[in-house]
Amino acid sequence: MKTKRQDEMDAELLQVQTGKKVLCDFSQIVSEAFRRFFLCYAKSIKIQEGRTGSLFEKNFKRKEVTNSDHLYWLVNYIHRNPETHGFTADFHKYPHSSYASILCDIPTKLKRQEVLDMFGGREAFVRFHLTNPVNNSDDYLMIA
Repeated sequence: MKTKRQDEMDAELLQVQTGKKVLCDFSQIVSEAFRRFFLCYAKSIKIQEGRTGSLFEKNFKRKEVTNSDHLYWLVNYIHRNPETHGFTADFHKYPHSSYASILCDIPTKLKRQEVLDMFGGREAFVRFHLTNPVNNSDDYLMIA
């Protein structure tokens, strides 16, 4: 990691103070130096440990969705997740879910009609969500 010497930092601060350079103050210079240090440190740990993904967390488990029943349950599980984990009392009204977006007519990048057709239409989509509650197991995710 390359850091600035004290005289370089003093010169840069003087430029800022005299108006020749309107970049930042001394605390921002120090903050940037620490930011670079921690980035280099994290990168060296990743190289040392042979990590390619996240540094301090395990990778997510993945299982390919191979049939439509599995997909129905995953969509239901995802839409009900905020309610299951206490973020909202009613998943229908949760603002950060695609559930409401699928049911509205406002243009989005969602493949709304494809999802509704998969369930057999709007009414069937709503009915499936209402009649199939989710428990807290990973059965819906089918993770090995």
